[in-house]
Amino acid sequence: MARKYVMLLLVGLIWGSQFIFQQAALASFVPPLVGVGRAIAGFITLYLLCRLLNIQSKAQYPLRLYMLIGLLEAAVPFTLVPWGQQFVSTSETSVLMGTIPFFVILLMPLIGNKSRITMQNVSSILVGFVGLVVLFLPQIKSSGGISNFTGALSILGASSSFAAALLLLSNLDKEHPLIVARNILAAASIQLLVICLIFKEPLPTTITASSALSILYLGVM
Repeated sequence: MARKYVMLLLVGLIWGSQFIFQQAALASFVPPLVGVGRAIAGFITLYLLCRLLNIQSKAQYPLRLYMLIGLLEAAVPFTLVPWGQQFVSTSETSVLMGTIPFFVILLMPLIGNKSRITMQNVSSILVGFVGLVVLFLPQIKSSGGISNFTGALSILGASSSFAAALLLLSNLDKEHPLIVARNILAAASIQLLVICLIFKEPLPTTITASSALSILYLGVM
């Protein structure tokens, strides 16, 4: 039981720290480049890890499913969150991304899942979200509150996209989790590269060490 709590704490630290490192990455890179750098670094990390651990694919799922989940879980959030962070603070981003469980509950009956929305689901999520708001309220107040509606809306869009992807992941339950994550990031890397090429995103003229290391951290972790 203690091991599970330690793992939960580590997941929380990794998840929460991403917004800080994302803000640092934005000092040198535009949002789509932050996304593509993060996705490629993550794919390479998982590819090497699968090779090192000799993890083989156990099931053959259609490419279109990986492409859809890659779009919703990585390509969209990896672009929208850093874009929104240009206008809202790190603490505000953390609170807005805390709406993911709400979207999971709302989308649960719609995305291939027969689960119903229950009062127990909603009440537990509300308690968790209130705790998140209380935790970051001092920082939000000190920054003057959520001042940019467009930035906030962008992050909420990423939150709902991520929630939909989490529900779709149940369709890949026969595959090893590391293989699933590797394939999803491979799909997202291709999608984000295409987005960067279409919109002709400019490469940075100067790259700070903190920005480059932040993208590496985001991808690896």
